[in-house]
Amino acid sequence: MNHNLVIGAGLIGRNLAARLSEAGESVTIASRSGSNVSGVRTVSLDASDTDALSTAARHTTTMFLA
Repeated sequence: MNHNLVIGAGLIGRNLAARLSEAGESVTIASRSGSNVSGVRTVSLDASDTDALSTAARHTTTMFLA
């Protein structure tokens, strides 16, 4: 199964994550605030933290920077 990582929980990131989830995709959204999107796994991290980003991206097939 594909897993999508959306980095950023602004207007575009939240909407993208929600649409992917509604389409039946596995999605994690990563943001500094840890914003919540219904049906989507969330993780709080700073995208400039390479270790945290690498951990979040593990097993990810597609990554979106939103």
